[in-house]
Amino acid sequence: RTQPPAAPGLASETWASAGPILPSPQKDIIESHPKTDVCIVGGGPAGLACAIAAALRGLRVQVLDGMKPPIDKACGEGLMPDTLAALARLGVPITDGHPLEGIRFLNAALSATVQASFPSPGRGVSRLLLHQRLLDRAAELGVGLHWQTHVRKMDGQRIEQGAVTILHTTRGP
Repeated sequence: RTQPPAAPGLASETWASAGPILPSPQKDIIESHPKTDVCIVGGGPAGLACAIAAALRGLRVQVLDGMKPPIDKACGEGLMPDTLAALARLGVPITDGHPLEGIRFLNAALSATVQASFPSPGRGVSRLLLHQRLLDRAAELGVGLHWQTHVRKMDGQRIEQGAVTILHTTRGP
């Protein structure tokens, strides 16, 4: 099986998932991850939480993301009580930051306010802290973390021993 040419200045890689490895000119990546049960595209909080959950169930997991940590964005700062409980079950307890006792929504145009108290406190933490804690836990569980890796194409095919999925990626400089 041959790969499409990479974009100028970018190297092409291929990932195999859950099955025998098909011939590929990029053997370094394939040989280092010959069996992958789960490949997650996206290494933000949701992708890392999925990777951790899969690894806790004994699956071999790889995470690919086009960016490189630290990834700071304006999201993930307000963790609701259910989120804290889910993170704790994944082995990522969050006790840093500031307690959140409830939530309030304001609509200035309608002069309306809706608010509610939480049954237990949430936490206000930085996205950088949340992401780092998830990264640390994923690495501890043996999750492969591959940054600056963009998925370009995905092929699925059946072979004698089952099915295999090939992800074609390009790596940034």
